[in-house]
Amino acid sequence: MKKSKKNTSPSFFSEIYGAYFRTVRKILGSDTLTRKQINKITEENAFRDSILYIPSSIIPNSEGKSEWGLLKSGADGEYKSLVKSTPTPMTVLQKRWLKSKLSDSRIKLFLDDEGFDKLTHLLEDVEPLYSDDTFFCFDKFSDGDCYESESYRSSFRLLLSAIKAKSLVHIDYTSAKGNVISAEYLPLRFEYSDKNDRLRLICSRAYISDNKAYSFDSCIRMNLSRIKSVSLSSFSCTSEPDISLSDKRSYVYLEVTHDRNGIERFMVEFAPFEKRTVYNAETDSCSVMLIYPTDDESEILIRLLSFGGVIRVLNPKDVNPSDFLTEELDISSMTTSRIADDIAKRVKAQQMLLSKRF
Repeated sequence: MKKSKKNTSPSFFSEIYGAYFRTVRKILGSDTLTRKQINKITEENAFRDSILYIPSSIIPNSEGKSEWGLLKSGADGEYKSLVKSTPTPMTVLQKRWLKSKLSDSRIKLFLDDEGFDKLTHLLEDVEPLYSDDTFFCFDKFSDGDCYESESYRSSFRLLLSAIKAKSLVHIDYTSAKGNVISAEYLPLRFEYSDKNDRLRLICSRAYISDNKAYSFDSCIRMNLSRIKSVSLSSFSCTSEPDISLSDKRSYVYLEVTHDRNGIERFMVEFAPFEKRTVYNAETDSCSVMLIYPTDDESEILIRLLSFGGVIRVLNPKDVNPSDFLTEELDISSMTTSRIADDIAKRVKAQQMLLSKRF
């Protein structure tokens, strides 16, 4: 009789991450529990009918025995765990994914050399889930940040600590014009540009008086690769800084044609952004209302220009907003995009350059 081949392919789902395991892990993680507390944990973390199964299986009977044998009876009707710790083991799929991430140079931003080498050793017998050749990225710059640079990694880690602690830092930064700017800043968060493969720091410049920061500028962005040096500031804030990142949104109307698989490419490129779409079967094109954070307008413009003639920016006056609006969407709080004007200026500048050449 021919033996069936064992299925060794990784599963995307595992019972150790299910509701039953989560619930029991939470019960075992407590020092002592009463029956009432066990019932409450079961009701809050498992299914509605789990109250009929989990407590009766885990709570010892009058003889101190239970189906699962994970708890022991204590004083005053309390129960204690017989398990010292309840770690969650990694699945084969998770290990393969982690092995693949070790080939990403950005992983060293979060791991020091010792941690990286230790993890590499632990996963040396694991087959990667994918390799760098699995994905082909187009419309992406090849001169991204050097994530393996020791100075770059040190700057990133110090800034990350400062963001968590809400601490001031002193930054020496080279501007786009080549000028070196030295000042105190309050780092707020990082931003990653997939197209440019660069990390940016969103921060606010602090103004110092009597060795304390008393006011802050609006948020700015600076490329991490342009930071020459960064150190914790010797100054402190006078009070908890009240700086909120801009939540303003803008919108732009677009027409996306099916040429060169334009609609599918557009949907993939702008998947993270909110959209309203209307498909026109006669022209085989898609009208889109693209909604994005106003601070990201320059990034959006660069992405749109990379599509060339596949995308046409529409004049808001030529669009009927009711085709896109729903009850949940209110454009009164949004600003109209300046993208159309920016594109027109760029086209005009290119035409002037061409006219001078010919």
